Amino acid sequence: MGEIALTTSALKSEAVEAWQLLQKVYQTIYRELQKDFYDKGITTAQFEVLMELTKHRELPMWKIGNLLSVTGGNVTGLIDRLEKKGLVVRKRSDKDRRMIMAGITSQGDSVFGKVRGEFEHRLEEALSGLGNGELGKFNRTLDKLYRELKTVKITTI
Repeated sequence: MGEIALTTSALKSEAVEAWQLLQKVYQTIYRELQKDFYDKGITTAQFEVLMELTKHRELPMWKIGNLLSVTGGNVTGLIDRLEKKGLVVRKRSDKDRRMIMAGITSQGDSVFGKVRGEFEHRLEEALSGLGNGELGKFNRTLDKLYRELKTVKITTI
């Protein structure tokens, strides 16, 4: 009823267009945020680590990698640099001494608190072109897609 049947080639074309648009939007916002974070002495990836540690206070290193979708080596480098700045500490788990945990320091909380407000403002500014209800609908659509992707195996090329 009122739905348009898409041919396979039209669907493929729309899928490619969606991918390209997601990339453009992400890269545009990411570049702007990178500039802001650089001025504050941290990277976007370091901010993401601080955001997760602010929520959880302490996490195993492997869990940080999973949350950020990065490799263990990448997490090690991020934590190394944040630790040198005094923003996080690394320690062995009390439950399993083989597991290395990362926790946020009070200085990390402070830096995150200062940067977070500007981060949220920049995102609101970047997404302000969406009208009433559009951002919520966009979020629900992306969440639906994300949940679907977690259950579907994407075949390789």
